[in-house]
Amino acid sequence: MRRKPKPAPVDVPLTPKQRLLVEWYTSAECNLNGLEAARRAGYSGTDKALAVTATRTLHKPNVAAAVEAKMRKALAGAEVTVEAVLRRLTVLGEEARAAGQFASATRCTELHGKYLKMFTDRIEHVASIEDVSTDQLTTLLREIAERSNIDFSGILAGNAAGERRLPDPAGAPKAH
Repeated sequence: MRRKPKPAPVDVPLTPKQRLLVEWYTSAECNLNGLEAARRAGYSGTDKALAVTATRTLHKPNVAAAVEAKMRKALAGAEVTVEAVLRRLTVLGEEARAAGQFASATRCTELHGKYLKMFTDRIEHVASIEDVSTDQLTTLLREIAERSNIDFSGILAGNAAGERRLPDPAGAPKAH
């Protein structure tokens, strides 16, 4: 029976090969592909052996901490804002237009317009229920009832004081 090696504590320094593995693993060329990172870092063996080596090495606490620190550092420098994206779209659109790539320039303009909601086909309602009168609500409920064959008579019933009544889940109408 093979004994599992004791995991290295987080504060143990990385070996040169482990440092290379972390660099390659977090690089754009390997894109978090352990097998490819192990190959480029100088580990040898079959694809299966390299995959196992990469998995075991990347799971060591000190190596995992190094990967996490590198990723955190990369993400901190790559903060994306709406303004930055819109500026980049503008630049790309201008460059594409100058290069005669009109489809790309049009796409940049389209994405800009989408952000500004210039091409929405739906109507956005911002009214609150407080802005709608009881008569308007009653009319809308009757229209919905007619179209969907739903009985809203309990909701539409009112008393002499003009109170609207909503049915309670137990079946007895409640005054609101």
